[in-house]
Amino acid sequence: MINCTEPNCQRCYEKGLYGPDEPAISSHLLKFAAVHCYLVFLLGTTCNGVALWCIATCTKTRPAVKVLLCSVFVPIMVICLVVQPCFAEMLLALLTCDDLRAPWPFKVAVILFYSTLAQMELVCIATISVLRVAAVWSSHRHSVGLRAAVGIVVTIIVYSVLITPSLLGSLLLLNLKSRLVKRAISFLYFFLNTMVPILVTISCYVVMMIAVRRNRLRLADSHSQSRDSVVDQATRAMMAVFVNNLLLGFPHSVYHLLEDPPRTAAVGFHILFYTHFVVDPVVFVWFNRNYRKRVSERVIMGLRWMTRCCSSSPLTTTASTFTLHVSSSSTPSTHQKSTVSSEVVSENMKQ
Repeated sequence: MINCTEPNCQRCYEKGLYGPDEPAISSHLLKFAAVHCYLVFLLGTTCNGVALWCIATCTKTRPAVKVLLCSVFVPIMVICLVVQPCFAEMLLALLTCDDLRAPWPFKVAVILFYSTLAQMELVCIATISVLRVAAVWSSHRHSVGLRAAVGIVVTIIVYSVLITPSLLGSLLLLNLKSRLVKRAISFLYFFLNTMVPILVTISCYVVMMIAVRRNRLRLADSHSQSRDSVVDQATRAMMAVFVNNLLLGFPHSVYHLLEDPPRTAAVGFHILFYTHFVVDPVVFVWFNRNYRKRVSERVIMGLRWMTRCCSSSPLTTTASTFTLHVSSSSTPSTHQKSTVSSEVVSENMKQ
């Protein structure tokens, strides 16, 4: 098939994949973006699965905290497992100018599903930061219960499911004539769902650091110190996740607030944004000492198991069996030689 970036290619323009005056995206960039989607599919699914395993099997984490943390990594894992291969197909359809490979209903369904999950992730991170600030600044140690945590997660899911089809769906499905209305809806949606969670999380973590520094001066008994050390690990891990989101996701948020950005920039910014789906679980596990220790122990056990399997491979077993067979075969010949020698000696003595 012909790439739409070739000078004589008109198929993408004839099929409406590009606007009349819109420059085509480089084929090299499209290929790189498709490969990147498949890498995020493989690595992201694995890393988020490891992070969820650490959360679910940790005995030091309360059930309510597990629910809140899983609400961050479950949407990312679903994005990596389901959405990224679909995005790769959409990029390959644009590369080959094949509109039947990714028809319009398929694109709309994938975009709405992805936007709902990505919005859930950002809102959950912002919610966790708000709860952590409330816990740090509160004079009474009142932790969120399991029912409250489940209620918070369900509320976030309902909000994401309602807001995405109503705002983003109207841009994709309704034939809006007014350019101003389109611009207002787009700005409102992306400001509420990408920029506001980031700004809320920034404010919460700044306030949290001030509160943690203040509370350290008040710690007196060892029980509080041991308890806060565990809390600081969870806070540090989520802070690392947020910093990663800020570095890789903030440019993506700013891009969506621009008016009519080029599609080439869209591919580049989304490559950067999709990378955080892999890096988030990695930094979360790495900056939590308990999780990092458990994962490293499992990796070492896996390497030892692989070493034992390789050492007891069929080739090694066959070689050892062959050696034993040769040794056992040589034993009768040696015994025969010694018998013949003794007979010769006895004959000489008779003479």
